[in-house]
Amino acid sequence: MQQQCIALKRPIFNVLHGLGPTFQYKYCLNQDSKNKGFPFLLFTFDVLLPMLVKLDTKEKFHVITMLEAVLTANMTEELQKSFDAYTQNGVNNIILNLENVSQMELEAALKLCGMQQNSYENNHSFVFCSLQKDVEQWLDSQELLELMNVTPTESEAMDILQMEEIEREMFND
Repeated sequence: MQQQCIALKRPIFNVLHGLGPTFQYKYCLNQDSKNKGFPFLLFTFDVLLPMLVKLDTKEKFHVITMLEAVLTANMTEELQKSFDAYTQNGVNNIILNLENVSQMELEAALKLCGMQQNSYENNHSFVFCSLQKDVEQWLDSQELLELMNVTPTESEAMDILQMEEIEREMFND
């Protein structure tokens, strides 16, 4: 039997701006001697679970609020893909509100630090806000807190983004 397969991912529907379930299927074209060489289609399906977030887009920035209690490395990979999509529309600055996150994997924290560094290298702002005390203490114990631009509230994060935007405009003139 001869088989050619292509793996594809398509969104079933977008829940909370593109971070919803993804419908992953494999499309295979088979030629089987029992079917006298006529091709038939074979589909296999997987549904990738959503990462729950709330997205609020302003004129110059996105506020992404994590709705999950635990932030995993896989979730930060999905978040990175989403950031790439969000910044395509000219709104390049991100506030990541972590008020609901009570635990974070080390790999996730490292990935977030890398995402923030990448944002600043591309003249974009990335600010974390509203960390729970336990998460903040854990990040500090991992010596990651000092690498992150963290504010106590979302309002202060917005102020930071606005100041950084003004700085970029002044230095570009």
